[in-house]
Amino acid sequence: MSGYTMFVSGYTVDVVDEHGVLNLGIHCIRKPCNIQELATKIQLVL
Repeated sequence: MSGYTMFVSGYTVDVVDEHGVLNLGIHCIRKPCNIQELATKIQLVL
């Protein structure tokens, strides 16, 4: 069984990407987000 991980951050994507996190294939969503944005991101991750 494989697992999925998605991080939620209050930082902008620019700040997160400075550390190379997004290059590792880690899924991240920025808060605040609404339920539709969260649902869409979850569908993409799965």
